[in-house]
Amino acid sequence: MASQSNSSTAISHKRWQTYIKIFAMFAAWKFILCLIAIITPSPAYDTSTMIILLHSLEDRNWPTLWKITINTLSEICERLTRWDAIYFSKIAQRGYINEQEWAFGWGYTQLMTAVRQVALLQVYQPPSLYLDVLSGIIISNTCHLISVFVVYELTLLSSKPHVHSSNLAFLTSSLHILSPAGLFLSAPYSESLFSALNFIGSYLYILSLKKKYLEKQTLSCTLVILGAFTFALGCTVRSNGVLNGIIFLVDLIIELKTLLRRFNITCLCRILCLGIGGLIVAAGLVFPQIIAWRQFCTSMASHPGEWCEHGLPSVSNVPLFLLAFPTLVVLLQSGIWGIRMSGKSYTTPSSTINSFVNCAAALRMALPQILLATMAIFTYHVQIVTRLSSGYVLIYWWIGSIFLQERLDDETNTHTPGTIKSVWIVRWMVMYSLIQGVLFAGFLPPA
Repeated sequence: MASQSNSSTAISHKRWQTYIKIFAMFAAWKFILCLIAIITPSPAYDTSTMIILLHSLEDRNWPTLWKITINTLSEICERLTRWDAIYFSKIAQRGYINEQEWAFGWGYTQLMTAVRQVALLQVYQPPSLYLDVLSGIIISNTCHLISVFVVYELTLLSSKPHVHSSNLAFLTSSLHILSPAGLFLSAPYSESLFSALNFIGSYLYILSLKKKYLEKQTLSCTLVILGAFTFALGCTVRSNGVLNGIIFLVDLIIELKTLLRRFNITCLCRILCLGIGGLIVAAGLVFPQIIAWRQFCTSMASHPGEWCEHGLPSVSNVPLFLLAFPTLVVLLQSGIWGIRMSGKSYTTPSSTINSFVNCAAALRMALPQILLATMAIFTYHVQIVTRLSSGYVLIYWWIGSIFLQERLDDETNTHTPGTIKSVWIVRWMVMYSLIQGVLFAGFLPPA
């Protein structure tokens, strides 16, 4: 018993050391990006930020240190209020007024408003748009840090028993820090909050599968519902969160096949849980739309829009395909890798990169990711996939597995054919983030 206790303590201590390393890397990277934003020449060619923030900050006789702090924070706020951040901040300040504003995640703006009212107004009065911007920056950076730690734990949970599982977890969390989304994960944008909710939902769902295999059915179904609620919250932040519903659909089909072969009350209960979970995820997308529809398309609206009577639009746009091409390659390649792994045995040892990650987990993470990449090509402004990809863990598992396989090949003096060099992917991620940081701070595309 004493040896088990000592072993558990040693593992816990090692994990805390890893957490400290991850946090140090996170802080250093954020400092670099923030420095880039501050030193980028200003004013930007687009003066929208200057106009909306004009006279938003009172000039008072602050104490010197407090005045320096206020001026520094206001400068950071100005440099990070670009593109969609203007919409998010204004909506958080005064609510949704115009129809097009409902394209910006309802869940994120509500949280921005809550942080401003509960926390920031206790420190600074009177209300200022800077407070809404600052609340978005606090949310984005906090959620990015949370998602980094969740990626670490999700990778450990989804890894096969392997000597390199902790190394893979550290690599994937580090890669998420260096995500090509760059400053979008620091600015008042919804990507960080979505990533955190997406990863937490994935963690709960994969944990439910573990409990199912251990025949803890009640706990497994509870985790399925909790995961569904988390995914639903993600849908209120970014609509592409609804793609996670495909995870529930896949398992529902699997359970239905099992039930048709042999009736089982446990299987029937799980089908019920999966069905409810899928509906909960869909509700996360539908709920904000109902609020918007009531505001603009019912008797509550003073001037109902003409589009209220129209059907669903279909738009195809691929103007920035080359810019998004590396991200699309990584999304699709890692997604295909995850699907191929589904044919591998969970327990079969292998010297290839497939041996690092649980096949069942990889398959479920792959399907929404491939669907996202396909939709980005045909129905989105394709360049936004670079920041949307930050919320999908499989790309980090894939790159981390390639890196570990390269280390194993070096140790055994062998070569695994058909693998992309991980160093080139990481170089692209870092270079894209740094260049995009300069462009973002200068209010230049791509957004």
